[in-house]
Amino acid sequence: MRRSRAQGSTLLVVLWTVSLLSLVVVSVQVSSLRQAASSREVLAQVRARWAARAGVERIIARLGWENENPTPTGPITLIADLASLAEGELGGATYQAAYSEGASLVAGPVDSHAKLNVNAMTRDGLLLLPDMTEDVADAILDWIDADDDVREQGAEAGYYLTAAFPYEPRNGPVRSLVELELIRNVLPEFVRGEDWNQNGRLDLNEDDGSTTWPPDNADGELDAGWSAILTAHSVEGGLTDGGEERINLRTTTPEEIATRLRIEEDQATAISNYASNQGNIMEGLLRDSLDRVAPNGSVSPQVVSQVRPLTQGELRTLFAEATFDDSTQRVPGKLNINTAPAEVFEYLPNLSPALADQIVYGRDRRREGFESIVDLRDIPGITGSVLAELATFLSVRGNVYRVCSRGRDEATGIEVEIIAVLDRSTLPVKIVEYSVR
Repeated sequence: MRRSRAQGSTLLVVLWTVSLLSLVVVSVQVSSLRQAASSREVLAQVRARWAARAGVERIIARLGWENENPTPTGPITLIADLASLAEGELGGATYQAAYSEGASLVAGPVDSHAKLNVNAMTRDGLLLLPDMTEDVADAILDWIDADDDVREQGAEAGYYLTAAFPYEPRNGPVRSLVELELIRNVLPEFVRGEDWNQNGRLDLNEDDGSTTWPPDNADGELDAGWSAILTAHSVEGGLTDGGEERINLRTTTPEEIATRLRIEEDQATAISNYASNQGNIMEGLLRDSLDRVAPNGSVSPQVVSQVRPLTQGELRTLFAEATFDDSTQRVPGKLNINTAPAEVFEYLPNLSPALADQIVYGRDRRREGFESIVDLRDIPGITGSVLAELATFLSVRGNVYRVCSRGRDEATGIEVEIIAVLDRSTLPVKIVEYSVR
């Protein structure tokens, strides 16, 4: 009897030990499976991330080549080339660089110059924006300007320093559109619209009504609020079409001007005199004839010289090769008439709807778009004076591009998105902004 009880106890101990060991084995297996799955997920994320980065790098390489290429290809060819590089494969993953426009997904990066630079906008221009009020417009201008003077309905440091979490206004150009949300009475909904993550693409949660954040109308189109109209990244100037530094007409000798622009010496002297007058701007050369330029740079009908006025071809060369600005200063970019959607022109208070329609119609009829701002002279009714005014806020070139490149691991479907802002106004191309999601 005792032996039977001992044997039973021994059997229980053995069974308990076997069960415990089985649990340990199962736990180790489960842990191993979890680690393996985690490792596969990490590897998939790495593949997707590098694929997304490959999409960005291809755009950078093309922009760099464009800067160094001595033969201009034209603005529309560049846009088409960038779009052709927008998709590809890399080691078990694919990438796609694209943005939403209406109900369509457009391949390639967004030209930041297809939008209005908020840092260069006037009060009248700001008031044309949806949901804009006078107090918000004044507060934006106060945030950007360098002084501490408060506009009639604006806000300066005195307002922001008394907030629950005090901070100071920029008193300089905003560096991103999201920064606008720091300004008094600017709501995120104004800036972002439905594009809450600011990637420029219509995501599933931005097209499902009130099911998930943000609220949207589920119409299959991305309403991006102000971010569809505004940018903070575009920059004026940049290298010439041949990849050279522009000459500053205020500091370059007449001899160098004549050589670079391939014009006569007396024309170069008149241009140098004109540039030396600090009251003049380069766009004025579209209006002011060189035979009316005095030695001090002033322009007067009483001045009559033998200097030959610049031809349209010479003006094209002038605006392609020269500047009045210090190349070390970043100047907010102008609106690129070759890439700006027609509706963006509606937010320019000094451009009539009829003239905007003519510009859009004219660019659509040109295979390469407008290759120089001087080409606008071909539009009926645009005189030298009108063109000089238009050239202060319109251009034909994009220097800054925003890329949203999405990498996808083919095995798992895991996606990684990279958003990069690329500035080709210098060599090498600069990455101004970079984020990974």
